[in-house]
Amino acid sequence: MKIREITRDQWSAAIREVELASFFEYPEWYSIWEQYFNTRSYAYLIDDHLLISVIELPGAKGKIRFYNSSPAGTYSNLRSVKVHTVLDNKGLKTIRDLTSINFFRLNPFTNVTIKTSNAVSEEVTHLIQMDDDEITRSWSRNHKRLLKTAQQSDITISLAESDKDWIDYYSIYKQSFLKRAGAQTNRYSNKLFVYIRYLSTSQMKLWLAKKDDQVIAGRLVFYTHDYAVEWHAASRAEAEALGANHQIIYEILKDAQANGIQVYDFNPSAGLKGVEEFKAKFGAVKRSTPVYKSYDFTQSLYLQYIKWRK
Repeated sequence: MKIREITRDQWSAAIREVELASFFEYPEWYSIWEQYFNTRSYAYLIDDHLLISVIELPGAKGKIRFYNSSPAGTYSNLRSVKVHTVLDNKGLKTIRDLTSINFFRLNPFTNVTIKTSNAVSEEVTHLIQMDDDEITRSWSRNHKRLLKTAQQSDITISLAESDKDWIDYYSIYKQSFLKRAGAQTNRYSNKLFVYIRYLSTSQMKLWLAKKDDQVIAGRLVFYTHDYAVEWHAASRAEAEALGANHQIIYEILKDAQANGIQVYDFNPSAGLKGVEEFKAKFGAVKRSTPVYKSYDFTQSLYLQYIKWRK
């Protein structure tokens, strides 16, 4: 295998050639995390057609480094920009040796097939193909009922615009993870959301549900020209009973449909069955997003320590 590092412009151009690529595969996503972690990322072409990126992530106060092909467990851009590619154990090992990658998650529509069972976590996402004019056709009866409840409860759906909107959303998120101490969830500082806020509105929208002019729920969605993927959500307890999340999702799907989005991706659910069931009841179907991991002894020991601390 021959490998060469490419520029950000070449990275963007390469990923734009691929259909159904998520925003997580674009350099703008990596730039946010470079600022957040004070680190760097870069991309390579292998044999002039296999695109792969790497972001360095610090551990143990910078004493240990991890090399992931995507930040925060999101989709890697392990993509072929020319032909469908099959990678076996030997091919994966070569890529690992060339790039030091420890972790990558395949996009559900990638044109790369991995033939190995080594260090694989079989995870799934839930997708809605935006090919039905009637958005709620495949929703469960209870989801339809909760949407109707929300529409009759004077809940308004809007996009975050002001500093206050973003601060209110982060406040809900912070309260939710404090209540779920020990739960399987990532905890991000407000700094991350500040970086995200200044993306183009063609790339990101923070959808909010408000009642009596107070934010009670929100969902953060990233966009490319044909793909929308939800990355973050938070809500107050009262929002659940009022169906606020159902109304937000309805408006997100309506907007996606109007803008030619082909796929709405709820994103993997970290194996949380309740969350997976919630998504499936919108008529969303499962699609494989396997994760591949390879850590050395020191990295593995540190990850075990982090898991024990939680």
